[in-house]
Amino acid sequence: MTAQTIRAFLAIPPDRSAHALLREYQQCLIATEGSQGIRWVKPEQFHLTVRFLGNLSPGQIQALVALLNHSLRRNGHLSLTLGAPVFFPAHRPHTIVCPVPTTPALQQLVDLGEKCAQAVGVEAERRQFQGHITLGRCKDMPMQRNRPVLAYDPPQLPWIATALVLYQSSLTPQGAIYTQLAAWDLE
Repeated sequence: MTAQTIRAFLAIPPDRSAHALLREYQQCLIATEGSQGIRWVKPEQFHLTVRFLGNLSPGQIQALVALLNHSLRRNGHLSLTLGAPVFFPAHRPHTIVCPVPTTPALQQLVDLGEKCAQAVGVEAERRQFQGHITLGRCKDMPMQRNRPVLAYDPPQLPWIATALVLYQSSLTPQGAIYTQLAAWDLE
């Protein structure tokens, strides 16, 4: 990353009820034996990434904001569901996440983010979208991946996405710092 670029991503912050449940899950996991090697995400940084953009120039950021201002349509609220924590990815877990199943409305938003990203010069995303909110990361998961992450089976929580946010991600030795650059109301 050069001084003229901004590391950025588009994301949906959880609503109040989803945020409270994410904090509850995280606190339960922190209290679990073997969780000491996990780097826990700060609760104020919980988000559902719609599209990681990488390093963009200020001009690309301006163009992206203009495209989203023009293209983003409000078609009522965006209903989502927050799943219970799981190891991710399943084949070689290094993260604990709460999955967010892809609905048609969420997929439309992901597709719009992809279209706008490519329009400003970002390379096409090669991986299929798998919605999730990260709770913690570890190079080698200390827990077995074939067992449940939590000792109980919590219910899924419906929640409402109220905003799409363009964040800047500044990497520091203490972890990433997210700064909101722009936001769009989804309600």
